[in-house]
Amino acid sequence: MAAPEKLYYHIQRYLLFGQESDHRKIRELYRIAGGLKGNLYETPGYSLNNDKFDNPAYIFSYIVERKVATDPEIVNYFKGAIREAADASIEELRRHAYPVGNNPDGMSWGHNVRQPQYAATPLLQWVLSGDQKYFDAASELMDYKLGLNPLGISYVTGLGFHQVRNIHDRESAYLASQGRGPKPGITVFGPGVPGWNRNVSVIPPVAGLPKERQFVDDREIISFMEFTIFETMHYDALYTIIAGGGKWDGTDPFNSRP
Repeated sequence: MAAPEKLYYHIQRYLLFGQESDHRKIRELYRIAGGLKGNLYETPGYSLNNDKFDNPAYIFSYIVERKVATDPEIVNYFKGAIREAADASIEELRRHAYPVGNNPDGMSWGHNVRQPQYAATPLLQWVLSGDQKYFDAASELMDYKLGLNPLGISYVTGLGFHQVRNIHDRESAYLASQGRGPKPGITVFGPGVPGWNRNVSVIPPVAGLPKERQFVDDREIISFMEFTIFETMHYDALYTIIAGGGKWDGTDPFNSRP
């Protein structure tokens, strides 16, 4: 277990049992959270194998704890780490015409559809500060993979008028063979890394397009149409927070009939 997961383990164990031995471990490890700002674009989940701290959720529960005694120095340090990471996320957001949230010229599959990951620290900072700019930034980011992108496509199956349909997934292939379409709620790897492409004929050639347009809805292009939960679907629960607890009232806003 790498250091980030050790810190998370001891935080959760301390908050559950209140044992000082766990608090000592937290005091030994807490400064690794300062790396959050610099590790925003790490592939989430891979920190299991290295010491790059990339998950703000690991420290948030310690900040907001009210029943078990916490160390004010550690709380302030954790707050500073989240604030700095949130500000860095907004700075990167403003660099691009669309809210892709990171430099789209990368080689990691799915890095251009990880907006919930990039929105996590701004939304947590909004919870801590109440500053609307952090909520607004998170909202912008969360719109990208649902259609606010150069192709106007929803990279999430089952959502949007123009959406991905040929997902590289056995269960989806079976459902599609039954005429039911792909399994809903999956975010495909998306654009920007045209590998394993079986030489699909597209005019103009995919590799010659801008990174955010390098995409073909073809299930045999695995770098576009496959997915993983820990890379492209983590933090999707943020949509429920941004929705403000709202729920559908049963009416169809696109139904023009009386």
